[in-house]
Amino acid sequence: MTRAAALVVLCVVVAACSGDFERMRDQPRYDTYGASTVFADGKAMQQAPAATVPVESDVAQPAIDLALLQLGQAKFDVYCAPCHGVLGDADTPVAAHMPLRQPPSLHEPRIVALSRDQVYGVVTNGYGFMAPYSTELSTRERWAVVAYVTALQRSQSASMDRLPAAIQREAQSALEGAR
Repeated sequence: MTRAAALVVLCVVVAACSGDFERMRDQPRYDTYGASTVFADGKAMQQAPAATVPVESDVAQPAIDLALLQLGQAKFDVYCAPCHGVLGDADTPVAAHMPLRQPPSLHEPRIVALSRDQVYGVVTNGYGFMAPYSTELSTRERWAVVAYVTALQRSQSASMDRLPAAIQREAQSALEGAR
């Protein structure tokens, strides 16, 4: 088939289908919270059928225990600490050499105010110049990092008098031994 013949065939097909394209573009739809004549309850938004498994069913937060925190620390040290620092304060040589935007301290009030789900979203999808870690870290490992970041944030702002007495004595002893 010559080029001219192919162009003629294409024009005929497009002309024949132009009504269908227009109809497809202007289809009626329901607004999420709008009314519907299709369903018996008159609502456009419906409950999922029983036993439906959500696509994101693997994102349930695991129970936080020592093993999860240790896993979180190990993964944080590899993937997060180069930019955010082992203390989460973003005081690192890598961060110092980021001229466009340095990573934030994880102790900034706006970061501390993020929910665990939001932190999980950042670890999973990245944010700004931060790369997503969904391919490097499993779901459990990402939740472990979230748990560790939460513990790290709390540890840096905890006052000694809020600790249990036994831990206060241990901490005091460690501080005196460090002098």
